[in-house]
Amino acid sequence: MAVKDVTNQYSTSRNRNDWVGGFGNFVLTTHNYNCPKASLIVGPCNGNQILPYQSVEPIWTFLSQTDEKTYDQLDPAKIDERVTNFFYDNPSHMQLTRTTTTNSKGEQLLTQMQYPLDFGTVTGTDAFSQGIVNLQNRFMHSVPVEKITQKAASDGSNPVATDAVLTTFNSGLPTPLSVARTEMTSPIANFAASTAGAGGLSANAAYQPLLAYDSYDAHGNILQQRKVNDYSTSFLWDYNAGLPVCQVKNAAQSDVAYTSFEADGTGGWTVSGGSIQPGGVTGNNCFSFSGGSISRAGLNSSTTYIVSFWTTNSTPLAIAGSTPGYPISGKRINGWSYFEYQVTGQTSVTLSSTGSIDELRLYPATAQMKTLTYSPLVGVTSECDAGNKIVYYFYDALGRLQYLKDQDGNIVKTFEYHYKGQTSN
Repeated sequence: MAVKDVTNQYSTSRNRNDWVGGFGNFVLTTHNYNCPKASLIVGPCNGNQILPYQSVEPIWTFLSQTDEKTYDQLDPAKIDERVTNFFYDNPSHMQLTRTTTTNSKGEQLLTQMQYPLDFGTVTGTDAFSQGIVNLQNRFMHSVPVEKITQKAASDGSNPVATDAVLTTFNSGLPTPLSVARTEMTSPIANFAASTAGAGGLSANAAYQPLLAYDSYDAHGNILQQRKVNDYSTSFLWDYNAGLPVCQVKNAAQSDVAYTSFEADGTGGWTVSGGSIQPGGVTGNNCFSFSGGSISRAGLNSSTTYIVSFWTTNSTPLAIAGSTPGYPISGKRINGWSYFEYQVTGQTSVTLSSTGSIDELRLYPATAQMKTLTYSPLVGVTSECDAGNKIVYYFYDALGRLQYLKDQDGNIVKTFEYHYKGQTSN
């Protein structure tokens, strides 16, 4: 068993030019009737009381060093010590730009970070340069753009890069566009930080594309992302675009739709007529057809889709393009029956019936969908996995997670909160 001791050192800096001006209330002890300059006079200029403009010097306090010692309780002579020094080299943004960590063996680990203002005045027209300009114009000065990790000798000489990450940002919404990471067979000496000149981005050739953020909504929520040369993951958002309700692996945003009829969104479905009613298999609401219909257009006719839902009807719906052998019927929970369809050769899907429907999904047959419902300001209320198995979340009067139930009503996990020395229930 190990015991850890951490000591932090802080430093202060007065090397700032942005002094703050404010009023200071002073009572003069002399009767000088000559009013001082740059002062706001209260009452007659009789030398009794003035409110002069007072300059306040800004003092910056920052973490400069951390000394972390780990002791072996079985052998107190064994001590692992790591000393990390923190550097803030650019006073224009005051962010952490470098760290040096020295361990008990005398080895040094160096990190270097770059932020939007570290690239100076950017004039390039490439995507990377325009993303940097966008961050600068929006005063997003604390966003890391590049991080380089290096190893060096005990005196800091001969540093070699072991890892580096570079992020490109959008020129519209200030959101990540792509991420590149170095791929190297051995550490790289003299690794230079990236620059953005008139000709655009200049970066080390070892950088290779890693992640791509394909699309966002108007609120800056990610809608689709992927690893380079890998499958896409899509997301749907609801509750005033504040919470993610759906994650789909191996599917494009244009090929998915989901709703549990809980909040303001319809998750890519078009709802006509009908009404939202209390109840349902997930969340608090469901959709009552009452002569209404639900549809999704813009599908790829060459893609095979899964359409699944829970309904109060005991008989399946007729959906155009349904593959022979479908629908598949599943569990029945508290009057709700599960049905799953496989649809192909269609550019749209329409559902119309009587009764009610809930947890309505559409996704490619080669994809996997997971969905969530929420109680805003409390937390998740249900989670439905790729196999349509549902877990329900329950909270106590203080909003703390209390227990989880499966779709059959069995408690699968409980949580207890108590003070030290208090017995469990």
